[in-house]
Amino acid sequence: PAPKKLIIVHLLGTHIKYKYRYPENQGKFDGNTDHVPPGLSAEELESYNDYDNANLYNDHVVASLIKDFKAADPNGFLVYFSDHGEEVYD
Repeated sequence: PAPKKLIIVHLLGTHIKYKYRYPENQGKFDGNTDHVPPGLSAEELESYNDYDNANLYNDHVVASLIKDFKAADPNGFLVYFSDHGEEVYD
């Protein structure tokens, strides 16, 4: 362990093509039709759900970073800067 160090983690976040922003086996919202805007095409619905999946996975990654940081009993701090949200058929 170094006496002083700076670790930077840069996440890809949730940008178009959302389906590439989470593992295939993490598609909790795949096929979901609850609470989605009416009148979406099949392609739009898939993109809408991919965005939700990408956000859920990003939350999981950030939660894991926080958990690991706490477990290390650090004498420091962790700062998270989010990017931006996107309007997806809303």
